[in-house]
Amino acid sequence: MEVLIPCFLLFSCFTLFAEEIKKEPVKTKAAEQKAQLVIADFDSGDKPSNLGYDFGTWSSDSNDATQGCRMEFIAETSSGSAGFSVKLSYDVDSSNPAFNGFWMKLGSLDAKAYKYLVLSVKGDAAAKFTSRFKLELKNSLGESGSMYLEGVSAEWKSFALPFKKFDGLKDLSSLTELVIVFEDTESTEKNGVVFIDGIMLGNKKPSEKQAVK
Repeated sequence: MEVLIPCFLLFSCFTLFAEEIKKEPVKTKAAEQKAQLVIADFDSGDKPSNLGYDFGTWSSDSNDATQGCRMEFIAETSSGSAGFSVKLSYDVDSSNPAFNGFWMKLGSLDAKAYKYLVLSVKGDAAAKFTSRFKLELKNSLGESGSMYLEGVSAEWKSFALPFKKFDGLKDLSSLTELVIVFEDTESTEKNGVVFIDGIMLGNKKPSEKQAVK
């Protein structure tokens, strides 16, 4: 006996199947957006950051000409695509206590949905560079957390730094500033050049090559 399926049932099943296919890319795109949040890719070659905030360099003693940090935009990116990265030329080789670096305002950034601060770093082989430096995160509650990034090399490397490693930072709901610190007591080279690119928040785990302290 031959069973006949009404046409309207076949059409309804096909319509539901097609709707599910259409929904899938939307879910995937939403998941990708949640997986990372770009803070600064520097691809415009100018200020502000992708979040619309200012950034620049600082020094512990602006009256000491033997120490300091300068920032430039360089037409080179960690991904190899067109765009820019930031070149930080630092000097902590002073007879006085010396530390300086880079700062970036974050507004009141809610980072609770993310596990890591992600950034790409490369040292300048010709100018020399420190293989480690400190990062600090501050929030609107007055908390400040810090940790050391280690393993900088002459090739671009992406680092994923766990928020739980930033000692002193408990609340991630309102991050206000990111600071990079080059210190005379911690830098493996007291005078050098480091390139920074692709600062973002993410949920990907760091690889074994990404050493943190």
